[in-house]
Amino acid sequence: MTTAYESAYHIGQARLRGGLPSTDARFTDAKLLKLLTDELQGNLAPLVHNAKAEHGVVQYTVAATVGQAEYQLPPNAFANTLRDVYWIDASNNITPLEPRSAADPLMYALGRNNGSPRYYYLRGSRVVVVPPPSAAGTLALPHYARPNGLVLVASTITIDAVNVSGGSVFLTVNYDGVTPFAYDTARLDVVSASPGFECRIVNGNNFNPDAQGGGVFVLEFDEDDMVGGTPQVGDYLCLPGESPVPQCPVELFPLLHARAALVAVPSTGDMSQASSALAAQVADLEGKARAFLQPRVESGSPPPGKGLGTNPLLGVVSGSWNGIY
Repeated sequence: MTTAYESAYHIGQARLRGGLPSTDARFTDAKLLKLLTDELQGNLAPLVHNAKAEHGVVQYTVAATVGQAEYQLPPNAFANTLRDVYWIDASNNITPLEPRSAADPLMYALGRNNGSPRYYYLRGSRVVVVPPPSAAGTLALPHYARPNGLVLVASTITIDAVNVSGGSVFLTVNYDGVTPFAYDTARLDVVSASPGFECRIVNGNNFNPDAQGGGVFVLEFDEDDMVGGTPQVGDYLCLPGESPVPQCPVELFPLLHARAALVAVPSTGDMSQASSALAAQVADLEGKARAFLQPRVESGSPPPGKGLGTNPLLGVVSGSWNGIY
């Protein structure tokens, strides 16, 4: 059964809005799925990001070593951007780093010797901390996550059991028939099957697959790979950067369908009535989306980014990073 969350449903809805028959070779499922992905990543993701209401923000940490100033940005960071940068020392003390220009002479002066990081700047797809660490620690890089590209659910594997023990996450999967990818694939994502469909694990290293027999396999990941909470039964195991569900609020699904149809319909030769009607739908749905994407809390809570005490990303519990690290 196709659920209202999985890709096949969204293909059907795009066809319905645009009057796109499944018998037309110009509109195969694969082409519409690619079109839905393009609209999700190229239009809906910026719309959500521009709301500046913390939609799609995920935590991400990387181990920092002595003397190393540059670190790769998270692989799913939207537009290679970060929400914030924090330095966490060996005692779990958290320091927000101040953004500076790479051209600032202070960055050159402080970057010549190791110390406790105080500033950062971005260079290409890397973040540079200044000064370079004089002791091992952790960089916390919360960021807006880029939605994964859409694939059919048949290209994923559903998780049947989850166990967290000894710093590892063990995921049991039961392959029924032909598998969409090898169980020992080196890197995998885990995507939540529940709204808002966040990645639980991004580019996780499946370092110890264990064949149980009878088509059952247990895949082991490091607990530190988790960026969106513990995987749950029913979540999807995917190749990196893929998802069988659109990673956006459910309320944006109609806009996703309408935008995909709006792009596809002109190729049918209909540049007038149908296109005009779809353009009106898109404009109406986008206007509604901008209204409900912010504010997310209507009880008068302070806006994010107004200091450590009000920053929703800095969930400090007993000196830890949101009680996780």
